[in-house]
Amino acid sequence: MRRTSTAGLGVLAVTAVAAILLAGCGGSKPNSSTSGSKEGGYATSTTKTSAAKSTAAAEPVVISVKSNPVLKTKILAAGPRKLTVYMFVADHGSTSTCYGACATAWPPVITTGTPKAQGGAIAAKIGTITRSEGAKQVTYAGRPLYYYTPDSSESAISGQGVNSFGALWWVMSPSGEVITKS
Repeated sequence: MRRTSTAGLGVLAVTAVAAILLAGCGGSKPNSSTSGSKEGGYATSTTKTSAAKSTAAAEPVVISVKSNPVLKTKILAAGPRKLTVYMFVADHGSTSTCYGACATAWPPVITTGTPKAQGGAIAAKIGTITRSEGAKQVTYAGRPLYYYTPDSSESAISGQGVNSFGALWWVMSPSGEVITKS
């Protein structure tokens, strides 16, 4: 009888701990991002990233164009904060190779619907691919797009020319060309 009682207490303890953990993982808690979530302009498909991005993405991502005085050209941006987006040389065509730690540093641009073009971006060049976890990643000219975690303002391009996770990262022009100026 005592054995059953101890087992019952163990189940109750595990259930209570699980309930506490689940309550701590909900909504807008930092470090609890999930597939298709965004915060601070990022949309990401990684789970439990250190760059907290947890507010549910309710609208499709908008791809726009902004002038960059450092590169002296127009480049692509995404989201309400118009953060710079990058392409990854290691990606194979429209297939993303950036997962795990890579997707934490370089969050993929995720959308919940059909992405939209604005301010010089070409709608016909915008598309999506389905990532392995099921999230829809935005592409431009067939290339998957990513944010760079250190970029926190509209003018930031700190990921330009970075060699990270085995290859280079570059911004793109509205025409879909890769810009390799540093």
